[in-house]
Amino acid sequence: MPINLANEKSLNKFIANLVYHGGDIDTFTAKDLTSKDYIENNKTKIVNAMTYQWLKLRVREYFTREESVTNITPDSPEWLVKAVSSGQKVFNFNPDNVPSEFHRDLQFIRDFFYPTCEEYINKELDKPKTKLKLDFLKTINEIDTFEAAKDEAQKWHDDLAKKAEKQQNDADNFKKSKVGTEFLMDLGDDYYAVQVGGPNMNRKDTETALDYESDIMGHCVGKGSYDENVQNGSIQIYSIRSK
Repeated sequence: MPINLANEKSLNKFIANLVYHGGDIDTFTAKDLTSKDYIENNKTKIVNAMTYQWLKLRVREYFTREESVTNITPDSPEWLVKAVSSGQKVFNFNPDNVPSEFHRDLQFIRDFFYPTCEEYINKELDKPKTKLKLDFLKTINEIDTFEAAKDEAQKWHDDLAKKAEKQQNDADNFKKSKVGTEFLMDLGDDYYAVQVGGPNMNRKDTETALDYESDIMGHCVGKGSYDENVQNGSIQIYSIRSK
């Protein structure tokens, strides 16, 4: 059953800001998605596009729980007039009414999708011929609703936390902690702050630093989810550590 939104652009902008952090939405040609070199060099952009497609569909469904549109105004588009006149439900999306908890859930799911999509992309790259599907996430039965995706994301985050508990505080581990970080300030009581990765670091060190932070803390800042945006400076990550 089609879901009518009176303000489709508002929802798309809301999702785009979440996925692209205010940047432009990327588009791809059929040739792009069959070129191994292109895919290898643009993984983050492709993962973002896959995430954007899924969120547009599932969040659209989720927000049809909102109150439907019943008033027609002189400037209402023709399709809206016809839909309401024929008895179809039409919904409004208001980003100002999005609860902070729901916004956090969206970020939770977005971060879980990155390694999910990256694994799919890597498997496709191992094949003799590669042909990526941007709607890949829509084909996974376990995440066919917003609630189901939230549950799967929770399992993934819980698994990260368990792995963090197994980390050893040995000399090698301490050495790894220094890679890709920049000292910021001494906080007293043997605590200090560092910036993790960023434009001043090379890409490999940023990736290593973010992965380390994820492994120790049991969260999703590593594993590729934030590499691109931290490296270009649109996101900054800070870590408070003890000596």
